[in-house]
Amino acid sequence: IIVSLTMTYNSKSFLVCAARYYDVNYEINPWMSVKDRPDTNLAKEQWNSYEQKLKDLGTSLHYLNPDPAVPDLVFTANHALVKDGRAVLAKMHTAERAKEEAVFGKWFIDQGFKTLSLDQSFEGEGDAFIVNNTLFYGYGFRSDRKAAEPIAEFFDLKKIVYCELVDPYFYHLDTCFAPLFDGSAVIYEPAFTPKSVKDISAELELLKVNQDEAKHFASNLVVVEKQILTPTGCPEITKQLEGKGFTVSATPLNQFLKAGGAAKCLCLRLDQP
Repeated sequence: IIVSLTMTYNSKSFLVCAARYYDVNYEINPWMSVKDRPDTNLAKEQWNSYEQKLKDLGTSLHYLNPDPAVPDLVFTANHALVKDGRAVLAKMHTAERAKEEAVFGKWFIDQGFKTLSLDQSFEGEGDAFIVNNTLFYGYGFRSDRKAAEPIAEFFDLKKIVYCELVDPYFYHLDTCFAPLFDGSAVIYEPAFTPKSVKDISAELELLKVNQDEAKHFASNLVVVEKQILTPTGCPEITKQLEGKGFTVSATPLNQFLKAGGAAKCLCLRLDQP
């Protein structure tokens, strides 16, 4: 497929949206409570620190304009899966986030991406990762299992590993699983069915996250070659990652955990490693 892009993107290119209007105004996952809303000023400070940390990793950041009508726009990872100038656009599971779809769709079309829209619910990189020619696809809460095949066909992927999620606190694949693109992945196993853990482990070496660090979203990390950005509060998985030769930095994101998101949720990769 030949695509004329307005800009050239690579695996260090990420789409982000500043936390100017981020808040918890509704409840669509167990982390969210309108009675325990984030400190919005602190959230902005944490996002600014996160943004600088991403830049320190050598990333190229591209920005969506924040919109006060869509407070979850900051979680850009949920809105597409992108590879080689092609983007599968999200179809959000919840009505509260459906209004975000048009914002992201316009951005990808304006940038010259070839896009695919689905009939089934699909929440982007929140529930899907591409590793070489394999699609790791999360379902059970937000994304429809039936969406995996058209996505794999669109990207000409040879294999699908279905990852069934069973814990509502880990409602997206990226909350409990992170491929490191070196043949291994970080995982919180109790978030999956035993069969899914077995299927994943047949493809990748697994670095296991403990329950305490899972609650800090230790699996929700950003990988930029041999550099990794994690939320703070994840010392054990940091040791494992450093033991594999990764350089790990951490940034405080507890205000975003109040909406069920952390480091990976806040950025969308614009091409695959």
